[in-house]
Amino acid sequence: MATEETFDESAINDPTFTEASAAARANPSDDAAWDALEDWAGATQRPDDVSVVYRAALAKVSTAAVGGPLAQRALNFHEEWFGEDAPQIIEVLERAMVVDPDASDWAFQRLTVIYTGAERWDELFTLYDRAIAKTDDERKAVLLEEAAQTAKDFAGRSDRAVDYLSQLRALRPDDAGVASNLERLLERAERWADLIAFWRASLDTRTGGDAHAQRMRIAVTYLDKLGDSAGALGEVKAALAQAPADATEAVAMLERIVADERHDRVGRSALQSLRNTTARAAPPTWCAHRHGAGARGR
Repeated sequence: MATEETFDESAINDPTFTEASAAARANPSDDAAWDALEDWAGATQRPDDVSVVYRAALAKVSTAAVGGPLAQRALNFHEEWFGEDAPQIIEVLERAMVVDPDASDWAFQRLTVIYTGAERWDELFTLYDRAIAKTDDERKAVLLEEAAQTAKDFAGRSDRAVDYLSQLRALRPDDAGVASNLERLLERAERWADLIAFWRASLDTRTGGDAHAQRMRIAVTYLDKLGDSAGALGEVKAALAQAPADATEAVAMLERIVADERHDRVGRSALQSLRNTTARAAPPTWCAHRHGAGARGR
């Protein structure tokens, strides 16, 4: 990429170029100076030198009133000479987003097209991250949805997609589609701790058997995916504390934890919970004897 220090000698010694470039630098709104520079580029076939002047001028402007029109003019010039995805165009677009908030939308969209087409995923997601960080919630939700879809469907970046969907869910907590997509991605990416946190967050809205089933799901994931017997036991105990109508699955889970020889202390605690649970489930001895005596009397 050309810089201010790499003007061709023929440009430096050409009075038409030096006068027009000096005028454009002194007043970036001077259309006549830019017209002269563009005409010079066409006559000499030296667009690189004019590109240097455009980018140097853009780097120095600080107001949208000057920077916006200059960025648009620079973009048109570079597209004509260098093509739609040249490095110089990327520089112009990125600067346009800085100097002119009104240019952010069109410059952002052009950059996303360029980065996506070239599969420059890191730069694309950095671009999304910057835009997301400085916009309002409504626009942020749209950008997060776009970024998540791109990460999942085009870039194959499941972790990125999860991060964007997690942020989107915070903005749209009642959106079932967002929740479902996030859950699937967490499972596919094997982010088990995050998946458990996702399931646990929904417990407040669940009751009865639905809540019990969700806790059992969490317990199984703790044990099978994370090898965390203590976490599994804690979840089973929380489920049993709600006095479920059917404790069969909880009992089976306790038996698995007891059988897990990696954690003796947890196993002993699980065994005690298992005894307590089965004792509550069994009919009292006196009751069984009484019913038996009655049957014999009849």
